[in-house]
Amino acid sequence: MTTIISLPNISPATVSITVTAVTHTKVYDGTTSAAASPGITGGSLAAGDAANFTQHYADRNAGTGKTLIAAGAVNDGNGGANYLVTFVDDTTGIITPKALTLAAATDTKVYDGSTASSGTVTASGLVGGDTLSGLSQRFASKNVLGANGSTLQVNAGYVVSDGNGGANYTVTTNTAPGTITPASLVITADDKRRPFGVPNPPFTASYAGFVAGETAAVLGGALSFLTTATTSSAPGGYAITPFGQTSGNYAMTYVDGTLTVVGTVVQPGGGGEIAADQQAIGAQYTSRGMPDDVLTRIRYVFGDDGCAVASAANDISCAGGNVVRVVNQGVRLPLR
Repeated sequence: MTTIISLPNISPATVSITVTAVTHTKVYDGTTSAAASPGITGGSLAAGDAANFTQHYADRNAGTGKTLIAAGAVNDGNGGANYLVTFVDDTTGIITPKALTLAAATDTKVYDGSTASSGTVTASGLVGGDTLSGLSQRFASKNVLGANGSTLQVNAGYVVSDGNGGANYTVTTNTAPGTITPASLVITADDKRRPFGVPNPPFTASYAGFVAGETAAVLGGALSFLTTATTSSAPGGYAITPFGQTSGNYAMTYVDGTLTVVGTVVQPGGGGEIAADQQAIGAQYTSRGMPDDVLTRIRYVFGDDGCAVASAANDISCAGGNVVRVVNQGVRLPLR
């Protein structure tokens, strides 16, 4: 006969322990990890059992008074079921912002009247999949300051996408040397034309190369001109040479213009007459009935009317039948 003996159910002994997170400080790294381990602050482990406890931050963002959460289990050969574990958080954790460096890049450009730079800013220090957008740089001054004399700066307005409005980083911006070279500006004297025997006209010049809507008003100095032509210079072409203006932002090239003196010179007829050109003067007279103008001992000729000295009486016959008589005290001008 077999006798069956029933044994009472025996519940395993449960050990109660308390596990408390400890304070911790770290630099923002984009994670919630904490290197410190929580401690057993109540109860104890049975001989041969081992603790497997960790802690982590409640969130990854920089700040003070951060919550540290304890977690884990006991290695007791029973999946930790031999223990009743109470976890206690710590609220004194600190995550400090990480250093993020934005560095401007060296750039060189020709003066364009702006501080714009095409250089690319580099960033170092981003972690955890965080990103940057809107990075750009500029020259500190728009002006030409010589080789490596123009400082490049990182523009404000960039955005750090870190889930915390950028507060997970302390941003430092580094400058870089830049160079702005002068723009080319050509100053060309305008061609002029005048009759023989009259003063030179006012000289002017044209500009090619101004940028950003600038005008001659941004230049220093004073625009001046040189020419060898005088009132008595014979008909022909004479150089008009501009000079005198200055600028640090423009490399200026001066180009000569031409003054053309026109007219036919009448050689003195032996009576002390002075050769002159009548083209400009004759145009102002409109009536044969005008009195003689006192132009003492000067003989004139219409250079484009086919005029020629007609007689020893100093008549000058011209195309169309007009006649100009040169007298000792003046000259009668024809209707034109």
